[in-house]
Amino acid sequence: MRSTSPSRREVLVAAGAAFHVLRLDCEIADVLRRQGHPDQAKPLLNTTLAAIDPADDLMAVSDIHRRLGLILATDSDAATAEEHYRAALALLEQADAALELAVTCRLLGDLLTRRHHPRGIRSRQDIEKRTRDAVSMATLNG
Repeated sequence: MRSTSPSRREVLVAAGAAFHVLRLDCEIADVLRRQGHPDQAKPLLNTTLAAIDPADDLMAVSDIHRRLGLILATDSDAATAEEHYRAALALLEQADAALELAVTCRLLGDLLTRRHHPRGIRSRQDIEKRTRDAVSMATLNG
């Protein structure tokens, strides 16, 4: 039987902290993924992704796409993982987030290499160049 008192989640949402609840869900999903429960992490990330508008927080949405890519890359759904990595890259470029861009470029490059993607070598070279450029920008911007 469910308690009649509100859950912590309901209290936070009612207090206007819904965004923080969504970010917490994202962190919980990452813990689930690391503990070997991607089947529990995926729906949590998909729900969070649907609830956050990229215009409100490019970084949060790109982070969710990257985390979904990580799950799907090991979940035998490399094509969808690639879509999520590319969505994350587009948002990170808009946000001018050099370090996160470099990390995500590397993840995509690794995925393409593992898949023996027809454009894999060219894509890998492009990704490596973008990664070097992003790291250089991060170093210059201090």
